[in-house]
Amino acid sequence: MPRMRAQLVAVLLLIGVNAAGCGEDECPVCSPCPHWGALTVEDAVSSGPVPGATVVGASVTWTCADSGGVTRCTTAEQLPVEPVSLEVAAPGYASKAVVLTPAGGEVDACGCASCVTYSPSTVALARAP
Repeated sequence: MPRMRAQLVAVLLLIGVNAAGCGEDECPVCSPCPHWGALTVEDAVSSGPVPGATVVGASVTWTCADSGGVTRCTTAEQLPVEPVSLEVAAPGYASKAVVLTPAGGEVDACGCASCVTYSPSTVALARAP
């Protein structure tokens, strides 16, 4: 009986060590997780696309395109992992100041960071008076 108890304790310890986190030999190669900007710009009334939408800010270049009934604005460069101030505008619409706030990026026991997302992901523009 003591031998079975010792084996059980050894198995439980082994499971506990493996479940506790990554040891130096068990860590995977961290997957890159870029943090590009992505923003949907929509009409505040119709929720449709906003032709000619532009986004300026965060010291990166934004490109906007209408596709599939929505206007999507994205960056080719990565955003900093901190709140970023943007100005969203379009002809015939009132411009809107937006602050994108990052979430995620936590580092696990292996030193790998989770993906960073930004919110809000949608901005509604009202028509100019």
